[in-house]
Amino acid sequence: MRSSEIMVLFKGLANEPRDGAANGAVNGAVNGTVNGAVSGPVNGPVNGPVKSTEQIILNAISNNPRITKVELAKITGKGRTTITREMKKLVSAGVIERVGSDKTDHWELIE
Repeated sequence: MRSSEIMVLFKGLANEPRDGAANGAVNGAVNGTVNGAVSGPVNGPVNGPVKSTEQIILNAISNNPRITKVELAKITGKGRTTITREMKKLVSAGVIERVGSDKTDHWELIE
């Protein structure tokens, strides 16, 4: 639909008499239907099973406890900053910990 057609349609609707109660009832019914239809598909798949960055990190650490953040970034396709943030969450949650000195350190999964 072109903008000129929309303007003609809009002008036609603007000149029609309005019934406030009927308008409210129609809007309520339409909004409920539209909002319900939109919320379902949008919220469903997001909350479904997704292999999160955290899970990829945990799998990588279990395979190689000496893995670096740069290597994790390559595996996940995320930036090093994102990896650092996700690992901080895992450390705070008590899921992983760094063990050893700066040269000999490694990650351990806490179970």
